[in-house]
Amino acid sequence: MLKFMHIRALFHNNMNRKTLSSIFTISAILIVGLGALTVFVYLPNRQDNDESDVKGARTSNTLSSAIDYLSLEVAGLKNVERNIIRIRPYLSADETTNQEDVLPKLIDSRIELLNLKARSQGWTVPASANTVQQTYHQMLDEYISMYEFFHQAFSQELGQEIEADFSLVDAERSESSGNKLMDELKILNGELLKASGTKFVDSDSDTLPDVWEQIAGSDMTLVDTDDDGLTDAEEFNIYLTYPDQPDSDEDGFVDGVEVTGGYNPLGEGMLTY
Repeated sequence: MLKFMHIRALFHNNMNRKTLSSIFTISAILIVGLGALTVFVYLPNRQDNDESDVKGARTSNTLSSAIDYLSLEVAGLKNVERNIIRIRPYLSADETTNQEDVLPKLIDSRIELLNLKARSQGWTVPASANTVQQTYHQMLDEYISMYEFFHQAFSQELGQEIEADFSLVDAERSESSGNKLMDELKILNGELLKASGTKFVDSDSDTLPDVWEQIAGSDMTLVDTDDDGLTDAEEFNIYLTYPDQPDSDEDGFVDGVEVTGGYNPLGEGMLTY
């Protein structure tokens, strides 16, 4: 009996040693495996993620389609046109007594254009939109120069009329070039939209295609989304007011009333654009 118990004890001790040995072996294999997994899988992925974080704007602003690009670029284009409408009454004034009002507006307009350019330069656009993006940047450069020249002219002392006149000529030249590029850009936008395969569906028959209504923020089932007396197409394409806001310049008069009266619906003065 004692011999049997001794043999059983030896057997259990041997099994315990084997079990412990197996556990240690399996643990070692798991540790080595996890280490290899970390080196070959996790670390490269983490490095890639770090790189994309560093790239920042490039990865987050990659545009997958021409429609994505146009949605951003057209919004910027409309802001440029609105800027011109807002400040035109000041620049066309015969007297420069309102110089203190003009200069801050010129500076603000230029800063807004520079911000638009900075944002658009971070976009990685589809190959089909490269030409449109280049034209857009050229147009922004012309209008930025225009505001710079106007700023120079309005900043001249009374004894420097000749320099001021030259600055005004340069400003008008830049504006003319910018207007031509703006017209060219609108044509390119239409061609790009057609080439993308998007059909010009117009659900409410207001001559503003649904895809542009989405960009404008208007209702594609209503002719006059904000009920201000102007159709969405007129607001988006002609007067550059906001189709979803009845009073775009928040002066207490709805856009349709201002346009009918010949007033600028985007700011002070008369409607000149």
